Amino acid sequence: MENEVKELAYLIAAALIVPTIVLAIFLISGMGMGTALLYGMGAYGLLPIFILAAYLWIKRDSSSKAKVRAVLSTSIVAAVMAVACSIGLIFAFETESVSASLDEKGLTVTAPFVDEYIPYDEMDDVRLRNDVDYGSRRAGLGGKNVLSGNFKNDEFGNYKLAVHRSVENCIVIYHDDKVLAFNLDSSEKTEQFYNNLMLKRGT
Repeated sequence: MENEVKELAYLIAAALIVPTIVLAIFLISGMGMGTALLYGMGAYGLLPIFILAAYLWIKRDSSSKAKVRAVLSTSIVAAVMAVACSIGLIFAFETESVSASLDEKGLTVTAPFVDEYIPYDEMDDVRLRNDVDYGSRRAGLGGKNVLSGNFKNDEFGNYKLAVHRSVENCIVIYHDDKVLAFNLDSSEKTEQFYNNLMLKRGT
């Protein structure tokens, strides 16, 4: 009985620690908090199942009661952590924003569900616009402050979007038969960034 309790404790610890390590790796890699929590929620939902399956196979000769305790304990841990990630996800996405930076070779844009790097020499056209119809969300965030992810409209078809709702203008980049539209948290910052981008491109 004592061994069964220890083994159950090890199982619960593994079901908790392994997904937490995965979540930590996502965060350390520089991924946005909201996106990392989304993947973390998946990790807490799926990895404990694989850990439980391996445990049940190794302990296939154990009593039925021990197996039931293992299933219930692992399910509770996975459910609690997945719910915690979901709650964190709600708050994280409400505080997420769009960030963009320029280096010597290209442009980086990050937002929930968007992590794009586009070299200057792969940009076919760059425009500053205030008349883009963002269309409908295919997959991503449709938050109160930010729209980001995979969107679709009549003009671009499927494209990447990362914009603050309150900002009227956005930068549209055409590259490799793809489109990225983004802005910063004010019209002034967006226009200044556009000018800096054009200087970097040498146009």
